[in-house]
Amino acid sequence: MKSCIYLVVTSWIIFFIVLSYALGVTALTRIPSLHEWSQCKVETCLRMMYRIRNLFVIIIYCFTIICFILTVIYVHRAKKFVQNFQQSTKQQQKTIRLRFPLWKLALNVATFAIFNLPYVVIIITFIILAGNDKCFSLKNYPTMMQIFGTIRLGLLARIIVDPIISFFTDIQIQKSVLSMFGFRNHPIPSPSTKRVLKETIEENSSEL
Repeated sequence: MKSCIYLVVTSWIIFFIVLSYALGVTALTRIPSLHEWSQCKVETCLRMMYRIRNLFVIIIYCFTIICFILTVIYVHRAKKFVQNFQQSTKQQQKTIRLRFPLWKLALNVATFAIFNLPYVVIIITFIILAGNDKCFSLKNYPTMMQIFGTIRLGLLARIIVDPIISFFTDIQIQKSVLSMFGFRNHPIPSPSTKRVLKETIEENSSEL
């Protein structure tokens, strides 16, 4: 859990650094007073900023998918290790699945991979086509804005799709959202609570 927390914090720090760098260079280029002081141009500072930012996008995209694959491998090995020391029963397998709900994580990673793939492909394509041409962005500015506008609509769609998927797949999120809107006042039992109640009822029935 600590490793997960550190990874989340690190990702937000990286995002903040990249965002600050992008906004700072854009301000130095677009704001007249800062432009006179820095002498930054679209062909120099802004072009380099876009290249560095796009490189970070590609690295983060690949890093996220690699982390998910490594997580699946690690959990699979941990599951096999536990099964070597415990008797393999249906109840035990059910407990392990509840403890490691990778299918939920897979849905979130799938939406990330699908909706961000066009962005990564377009970035790589523009990097290859631009080469050393410092004026490539200015020459093709209208086309680039249309393409990146469409891609950003896809990213906004992912922001909408992710919560919807989480609502239908995560009981805790369902409980929180429904309680916020007052649709349900009684608590929704978690899968572990349901399992304990079922075992208790079965024990009481056997005693009777």
